[in-house]
Amino acid sequence: LRTNGSNSILIQNGCNYLSFERNHILGHIISSSASSDNHLTFRDIDLTGFDLNLEQASNSIAHFSTIERITVRNITISNTSNIQADNINGTRLNLINDSIVTIMNSRFNYDNYLGANDQVGIQVSNSRNIDINNTTLSILGNYRARGIEVINSKSVTLQNNNITCGARRDWS
Repeated sequence: LRTNGSNSILIQNGCNYLSFERNHILGHIISSSASSDNHLTFRDIDLTGFDLNLEQASNSIAHFSTIERITVRNITISNTSNIQADNINGTRLNLINDSIVTIMNSRFNYDNYLGANDQVGIQVSNSRNIDINNTTLSILGNYRARGIEVINSKSVTLQNNNITCGARRDWS
């Protein structure tokens, strides 16, 4: 248990073939945006209340990330190709400049009408070949809540999803 910060695991400097399985982690997991880390696996992880941040270097593409059966607050993945995610339970997923991504059997829930503005369950930005299947999104926020937001992306497929969205004020 780390007591002097909120980052429990820092991945950096071009790590390859890292696997985290059956862990309860009390802090964020961060892959540094200054490097490209490949073949990362996160399976059966409890990160309740914390984030998984896999922001790879913008001048390269990381390959092969697997995320299965994980409880997390927010996930951000950038500059990565070949992402397989199954059974995520979280608040928000951000995909930035990613390709060949499959998200399935997951749940994203944000329920706070008095809380944050502009809450989005899944945001896909500058990405391509994204498939989101059998996923439930329930985003209930104060102002401008959105279930899924797609920005400047190509070949995004949504199949068999259940999306509920509501805002106390303005549009949703």
